[in-house]
Amino acid sequence: IDECYSATLALSEGWASFFSAFVSVDRDDPDAKFEFMVPRRAPLRFEDIPTDVCAGETNEWRVTGFFWDLFDRHDDGESVAEDFTALWAPLAGSRVQSMTAVARLLETRGVLPGATIRQIWLQNFLK
Repeated sequence: IDECYSATLALSEGWASFFSAFVSVDRDDPDAKFEFMVPRRAPLRFEDIPTDVCAGETNEWRVTGFFWDLFDRHDDGESVAEDFTALWAPLAGSRVQSMTAVARLLETRGVLPGATIRQIWLQNFLK
């Protein structure tokens, strides 16, 4: 969970974790986390990802944090709170293979302005 993968695997696993958070974690939780996902890192907080986690879009934990920051209602440096459908609709059938492609798609489909996406990107991926 804290290591680097390929961009595609990180996207796949990070989206799955985000979806799990979508169905099980309160959008207003200032300390959004999974209690038992990976015992050695528990609890797995995705509002504030530790700095020793692989930086960049090749880490699933950071992918989860990025999507969560687009969706949650807690202001931790950003105040975006997109509806799940607004995030899912442009991605469905798109065959994107990296978070760079996701960010580009969200911007070009008008989900969020590029400046907002870049702010959340830097907050999560540290690059």
